[in-house]
Formats: sequence, C-alpha cells, structure tokens
Amino acid sequence: MMYAIATKLTKPIDDPSYEGFVLAIKALGPWSDRLDSTWLVESPLHAGQIRTLLKAHVAPEDRLFVCQFTGNWAGYNMGRRFPEWIGRRSFQRPTVSKA
Repeated sequence: MMYAIATKLTKPIDDPSYEGFVLAIKALGPWSDRLDSTWLVESPLHAGQIRTLLKAHVAPEDRLFVCQFTGNWAGYNMGRRFPEWIGRRSFQRPTVSKA
C-alpha cells in the first residue's frame, strides 16, 4: 500500500533530533523523499499505525499527516527514474482486521 507522509516540522529535517524519525520512515519499506516535507512510502501497515509509529519521533508541536493513495497519480519533474520506481509499488487497499 502506498502512503504519502506530509510533515510540518519545527526544525529542519537534518536536525539530529529527527534522526529516529527518518530511520523509522525508511524502515517502513521502499521510500522516496523527492518532495520537501513529504515522503512517499510503501508499507503493509495502516495509516493510523504509521502515524502512531512516527509520532514517537517528532516534537509535540510538529505536524504529521499520513494518507494512503491509489495508483491514480501524476507528477512533474520527479526525476527520470521515478516512474519506474513508483510503477513497482503496490497500490492495493489494506485489509480490515476483525480483531
């Protein structure tokens, strides 16, 4: 499942306090950070699970938004290898657990 993770952080992303945040995003699965303050990530988790995992790595005043998106996308000037990269991603919907 593909997700967009958008942030509004109180410090630059390369601040040492965000090292755990960046590592947590990269651990989710294949990722791209071609857009400022936005990551594209393929993960089997649900949006709420991703949010909960990541919010442990940001300051209380930071903003974090996670949403799943479908294979209906368009981009401009994303780099020549981006269409190939995103073409290999899974856009299936998450299954709902009955637990």
